[in-house]
Amino acid sequence: MTDRSFALVGDGIEDPHNALAMSQIAAALGAACAFLDRKRLQDATQAAYPDAGPLPCIDPGILPATYRPIVACDTLPDAMDLFGCRLAAGERAAVVVGNERLGLTHAVQAMAQQRVRIPMAARGIDSLNVAAAAAIALYFLGRGSGTMQTRRDPAAHRPDVLLLVPGDHAELGCAIRSTAAFGWGRLLVEDRAGVWFGADRRRSTEGRAAARRSKNSITVVPVGAERRYAYDEAVVVQAAPGAGSVPLHRANLARGRRQLIVIADESGDLQAEGWARLGRTVRFAHLGLSDDVPALRYRTHASIVMAEVARQVGRATPGPRPGPSRGLRYDRALELIVGLASEDVPYADLLAY
Repeated sequence: MTDRSFALVGDGIEDPHNALAMSQIAAALGAACAFLDRKRLQDATQAAYPDAGPLPCIDPGILPATYRPIVACDTLPDAMDLFGCRLAAGERAAVVVGNERLGLTHAVQAMAQQRVRIPMAARGIDSLNVAAAAAIALYFLGRGSGTMQTRRDPAAHRPDVLLLVPGDHAELGCAIRSTAAFGWGRLLVEDRAGVWFGADRRRSTEGRAAARRSKNSITVVPVGAERRYAYDEAVVVQAAPGAGSVPLHRANLARGRRQLIVIADESGDLQAEGWARLGRTVRFAHLGLSDDVPALRYRTHASIVMAEVARQVGRATPGPRPGPSRGLRYDRALELIVGLASEDVPYADLLAY
């Protein structure tokens, strides 16, 4: 997406951090960004980030007068799956996401010519961090994608996920939430900066929130930087194209537990990273972003990647579910987590992000 006639619009966003993340992803994807300021967002942003400059805020009436189609992205009952939808070239479209707690206002819902939702697989969580949702919606509507895969046994195609060298506890928390929302029950984290495991009390509280109750959880497994991995293939997904890398949608990201999907925090220095330790074969994919745009926030980078992996893994076809597999159980790939301490993070905790 390079046509700035597209716009990302936040309807009643409250959190300045989310607003600045949305502005960044819009700039990275070549779109404009604006806000319908219903919650004194401008004042809150100036107080929290005095050097950030004013946010581009607009009146609600500008939306239907300036943009068409208006695309509402929310968990609305009549919304279409995001995957398979694409905005036509030359359209002056606005992709609108809503308030962190309340979603889109009824006024904006009434304006929308199109409604889309991001398909999620978790039972206990049906929404993403708003900046992560905005990134996914803008990325896939601007570039397009295939529809959601349907498979007899999607679980057999679900790869393992490694979140590598996260630099911020809140960004990592949002990335973990996205991974959980798309149906993963476990992921690996190389937390070299100690932003999750061993963090101080304040960051630990912010990272996990207060509630400790839910039937559904995701297991976060810490792994050290010295560890070598036993996967047949690791796919490292970067923001910009590099030598030998392929576009994200062209990479096979649904090869099951013999495969590891690696999402590194590119705000840090990765020049000396030893990629070869991640698997017997290491391949690279990219989001197609330019080298001259600032590094994406980790929540947005990871969430876009997880959305595409989830699309390829797919949903189950209607009918009886398959019974237990009698074939290979991929013990060699899983042995790296045996004996390691892990943490179960309830979905109720992840709702704070």
